[in-house]
Amino acid sequence: MGARPVSMLLGIYTTNSDEELEKRLRIRDTYLNAKNNSTSFYCPLSEFTKQPLQPGNDRSCRIPYAFIMGSGDETRPTEHFDDTPMEVARTLLEKPVPDENFDDFIHLNIQENIDEGKSAAYLKFAANVAAEYHIDYIAKADTDTLINMNVLLDFMDTDLPPKPMNRRMYGGHTWGNFHTSSYYAVGSFYFMSIDMAFYAGITLSHAARDSLTGYKGGEPKEDADVGTFLHSHPRPLKFIMLSQYLFWYHPLKSNDEWYDYWENKMDELPKKASVMPFKGICHEFELDQKEKEKIEIAQTYLKTNIFKS
Repeated sequence: MGARPVSMLLGIYTTNSDEELEKRLRIRDTYLNAKNNSTSFYCPLSEFTKQPLQPGNDRSCRIPYAFIMGSGDETRPTEHFDDTPMEVARTLLEKPVPDENFDDFIHLNIQENIDEGKSAAYLKFAANVAAEYHIDYIAKADTDTLINMNVLLDFMDTDLPPKPMNRRMYGGHTWGNFHTSSYYAVGSFYFMSIDMAFYAGITLSHAARDSLTGYKGGEPKEDADVGTFLHSHPRPLKFIMLSQYLFWYHPLKSNDEWYDYWENKMDELPKKASVMPFKGICHEFELDQKEKEKIEIAQTYLKTNIFKS
């Protein structure tokens, strides 16, 4: 009996806006189009949960996906840390979602946000779903990320072990943070093993995550904060650096750019980028320092003039 094929839940972050609606439609028209999926190895999470997992066998769907949206009302927090249901039922949505009929959404019971708790809520939800439906990995992507799903599947088959051999795994395109002397996977696409999603979304308390949040002296930043959560684990992480094996393009903002890459450049993936882009990281840090110096000069000027007056 062979090893069970690896599975990965792909959560694509979106919001209930006209701009995001257009992005979701083009995603469904391209890399999540059923016409390009002859073996049905990806499917909406709602369909995946209906496919039985037979002992010694496998589901046809290997990459269940869902568009992740914060759909709680204004009374809800930006992170899910109470005993209320994780999801908002369609019938309770305050604002209808025009493309809800595709049945590929997860409506998290939080206020929509990107940097203030959405990822913690998604990881909490995903860890529970993955445990129930025997999913090995959890991934996150943006709506301006164009993924070659065939290369992703090959990466899963070639490089990722199934659970329980996949403990403490985390990976993506690498970036660094001067302020915390750490590195993390960029938010265009990253993934982790289910145990790490459980650790970041459930084991860590809201207070613990809050204490770890802060890209620039307290300013939250989704991907950097997720990396900090994961690196707070007491045991060593196994980080898979995908910087030289990128199977996605990002950012593709316009429809023209998106479809040009889809029609003409998908065969060029995977592609190589800098292993650790020190030039960009150092430039970002330098800009931060210059901005800090400008603020200090302005504050000194104001204090001086107030004193003189």
